[in-house]
Amino acid sequence: ALAYGYKYIEHFVFYTGHDRGLYTDDNEKTFRWYIAKNANDYANVVGSLIFDKKLDMVFHLANADGTYSPEVHAYKGFRNAGEVEGCDAMLSFFEDGTIMVTDKRSTNLDGGDHDVTLSGLNGGVEWFNVANNAWEDISTCEFAEVSENGLTLTLTRASQFIVRAK
Repeated sequence: ALAYGYKYIEHFVFYTGHDRGLYTDDNEKTFRWYIAKNANDYANVVGSLIFDKKLDMVFHLANADGTYSPEVHAYKGFRNAGEVEGCDAMLSFFEDGTIMVTDKRSTNLDGGDHDVTLSGLNGGVEWFNVANNAWEDISTCEFAEVSENGLTLTLTRASQFIVRAK
């Protein structure tokens, strides 16, 4: 869903049991209702951005322990991303040059924040700010830094960035 961007089962199903549902027995909203609402809000914005784009390839970086999940494509270089340093992320490449970088971790037990660096993107980069529903210069993103080494994104649990070269 949205190039593997969703992590929680709540994004796909409706629970009928009150202990796992979107509502309590008294018809009060649970924390899962807010998670699902946030997912829908996000999907409405990002979905409208990528709906007409062709997804060319999805690559996986190694897990933090150096292993790969079964049936995934390990990243070996694609388009203008260059070498990539980091782990626990997926790289989704679209035909128009848009790249989606998604953190693979779904729980806090999987580790803390970590960096992913795309060496081929070392200048003239934009990111899609979902909160503003607009493309912005990468300098406005507090979790990104462009240097001579490339674009470094700091991924938090289940975070996702959409970037492109200008």
